[in-house]
Amino acid sequence: ALLGINGSGIFETNNSLSYYTGATVEYNPIAPVTLSAAYYYGQSKMPKTSSSLVQFDNVVSDSFAFDAKYQANASDVLGFQFSSPLRIKQGYASFNLPVARDLYSDTIYYDKTKVSLKPEARELDFAMYYLTGSADLDWRVELMMRLHPDHNADSAPDYRALFGLSWRY
Repeated sequence: ALLGINGSGIFETNNSLSYYTGATVEYNPIAPVTLSAAYYYGQSKMPKTSSSLVQFDNVVSDSFAFDAKYQANASDVLGFQFSSPLRIKQGYASFNLPVARDLYSDTIYYDKTKVSLKPEARELDFAMYYLTGSADLDWRVELMMRLHPDHNADSAPDYRALFGLSWRY
């Protein structure tokens, strides 16, 4: 039920109430250049009776992206992107975990712990990409630098290279 996904098994969470909204703006200052910006926001709430072991409370998520691309010709595009992937910006999880059992009865003792789901930092991604294609094939090459990878404040930046191929049949 976290961000619209239902859990099963021991962490049975039933259905959540999840709301998502997003907005994208695109602008063409000159013919071969396109600038765009996008922002997405989500909120999830769980029924209070959905699980005896875990409960999520008012989970709010967001992400954004800014993109600038240059259409060199009908098939070649060079682009730059600055973005932050989806993250939880507020919310709590309460865990009611079994910690002991009475030796002389069926009594189970629980320890309730509440933790914040908010990450340590916002991940920021800087990417440069090149797209090209034909009637049957599309290629994508992307180089990316991530600051605070996986939303961890004390982690060093990491770098990625992505190569993609898709074809139509």
